[in-house]
Amino acid sequence: MKKTVTGALVAGLVGLCLSSAPAAHADASNAAGAVHAAATYFCIYENGDFGGGQFCATPPTSGFKTIGLPGKRWKNTKRSANNAASSMRNGTRCNVWLDDTPYYGTKKYIAKAHSVDKTFKNNGFNDKASQIVFDCPR
Repeated sequence: MKKTVTGALVAGLVGLCLSSAPAAHADASNAAGAVHAAATYFCIYENGDFGGGQFCATPPTSGFKTIGLPGKRWKNTKRSANNAASSMRNGTRCNVWLDDTPYYGTKKYIAKAHSVDKTFKNNGFNDKASQIVFDCPR
């Protein structure tokens, strides 16, 4: 009787894992499907859902790298990327901070390595990024 219960439990867990596999694959393909947001880029977007203008940056090999957004433009436009980001894709192995002002502002948004955020509206950081700071493992 004990073997039957254990076997049924294992079969149930295997079935649960197999049934959730497509959802995990779909999430991974969504994260990997960013235009120009390959595994070596951090990109911010002008609109929610990764729409509008795009600004991408490459991280350092290790340590910190700071990029001020004043004077930066959305790709192929003349529109300023400063204080205009609404979503992001972090395809890097680094944590990335967005600051609300250049020179390490008072409000921060932290994008963990290999993460995406479809909208900054739900976390109070919409149209506030003025600086990108990469924090990469050594």
